[in-house]
Amino acid sequence: MIHSLQHTPYAKFISTTHVENRLREIFDENPLFWKEKVPDWNEEGWQKKLKEQKHLDLSIKTENGPKCVLKRIEELAYLLDSCPSLNSLSLKGCKNIFFLRLVSNKNPKLIHLNLSSSILPKCEGGLLDRFSKLKYLDISDSQLDDEWLPCIYSLKNLEQLNLSNNQFTDKGLPDLLGRLHKLKSLNLSSCNAVTHRALKPLLFSKSIRSLNIQDCAVTKEINKTIRLLRRFNNLESLIIGSASIKLEKSSKSKSVLFKLKRFVRKNSLESQCLKFPHLQKLFVNGKVIVIKK
Repeated sequence: MIHSLQHTPYAKFISTTHVENRLREIFDENPLFWKEKVPDWNEEGWQKKLKEQKHLDLSIKTENGPKCVLKRIEELAYLLDSCPSLNSLSLKGCKNIFFLRLVSNKNPKLIHLNLSSSILPKCEGGLLDRFSKLKYLDISDSQLDDEWLPCIYSLKNLEQLNLSNNQFTDKGLPDLLGRLHKLKSLNLSSCNAVTHRALKPLLFSKSIRSLNIQDCAVTKEINKTIRLLRRFNNLESLIIGSASIKLEKSSKSKSVLFKLKRFVRKNSLESQCLKFPHLQKLFVNGKVIVIKK
């Protein structure tokens, strides 16, 4: 089995025919991997389909969460070599830490990369630097902390970033968010240590449109968070969902929640108290409040 990208070419170490047969078995068992019709399993049909493929989702749902169906690095290497048009790749539930480095070497032109629920290698040696065209990155639910955030510093073209359900904090996030000038959508839900302080760099962002801070520590200081968010001039979607669930635990918190709802009401009628110029929907406790213009 290959353990290092230095061991090339792969043909010296593996049987290409064996890899092809293994991949065909995988795709036969999981036809949804192909967004279109499953290709004919003749050599010409197989190669043509791979050559034209722009999207691959190599994960399946299991009782224990998502799982990547590829186990061997040579299987992924074969696919990446065979899919020159690929711009979207999902490796949700990947447990092979060598996969990410292989992807960065083989296909640095990816635009969409989903690594959620995966075991990722340590952030070192410019792990993601080659993904200069990446616009969407999902590393949610991967047990990551602030030490991993520098890996994202070089992704200047990111527009959508999902960091949810990790151990990121106010210490690491500001430095990252201050570098992502094209970021439109940020998901920090279930990052329990994140407060309004982590969001301050976004005040200078002209691009941010969507923000999900559900189940963050911001729920403990909702007034400070709201005062900060009212300065986000281009915000269109704000999700603070479970804030109301936590706020209802005390009478004092209930008054804060009432104030938040009153702010929203005044925003829709008077546009004086709480100004979100482009806000269209506010999600509170599972309910959608539509802001009328």
